[in-house]
Amino acid sequence: MSRVLIAGCGDVGGELARRLLADGHEVYGLRRRVHLLPAGVRPVAADLQDPDSLRAVPDRLDAVCYAAAADRRSPEGYRSAYVDGPRNLLRAAGRSSRLQRVLYTSSTRVYPQHAGEWVDEDSPTGGDDYARILLEGEAVVHDNAASTVVVRLAGIYGPGRTRLVDRVRAGEPCSPAYTNRIHRDDCAGLLRHLLPLERPLPLYLGADHEPATQCEVMRWIAPRLGLPAPAPTGTREPPGGKRCRNARLVASGYAFEHRSFRDGYGALLGDAPGLDAARRTPAP
Repeated sequence: MSRVLIAGCGDVGGELARRLLADGHEVYGLRRRVHLLPAGVRPVAADLQDPDSLRAVPDRLDAVCYAAAADRRSPEGYRSAYVDGPRNLLRAAGRSSRLQRVLYTSSTRVYPQHAGEWVDEDSPTGGDDYARILLEGEAVVHDNAASTVVVRLAGIYGPGRTRLVDRVRAGEPCSPAYTNRIHRDDCAGLLRHLLPLERPLPLYLGADHEPATQCEVMRWIAPRLGLPAPAPTGTREPPGGKRCRNARLVASGYAFEHRSFRDGYGALLGDAPGLDAARRTPAP
């Protein structure tokens, strides 16, 4: 059994906590509103932006999972969540713990490619201020903790995260650009997988097996809601966006619960899970 602290124990962190509790771990959840923590999680009422409040971080921790997200979409909000927050937490935890593993959730936003290219952990990164801040946060965590594993997550969907379903219901148009996604349960599942993994690599890309254009996803959803297919926006140019490759994560031994958007949205909409995803192969 390990003593694990999940910082930012909300949607993804809460699902991870439930799974770690089922595995027999002692799980601490750090957030401002601790009454929202799942049952069985030991509360740590603190603010990642307030170093004094982080005196509440328990000692003798074995691992930390940093899953906090920005509470406002601005460079300042991103810096608070992805740079200052992990720096403050790791300094606090390092006073009384010799951490064996630190997991840090970043984003595939760090990839600036936009012409349909395939990207993986070795692809060039950069781009706008948000991407640079995310990369700075990754560096902060690697500099402040040994055995750090960064996971760059694609767009998260799942219970309570139904933006594309809502867009189809509203009759909004769709983009022909490639999009990448990962179900909330697979976010928690891969973090649970990486936590005890022997000799993990320092970086993994977290996306399902099948990048798809937004139009393809929304047009798959529409008939299941009894609605007409959405019209595309823009011109008939080749799709933009990027396609995220998950081969490194799969090679580590992780098996996705929702291999494609068909699995994940099928489960959300009451369709048969795995409708045709079993015939699909992982990204090349």
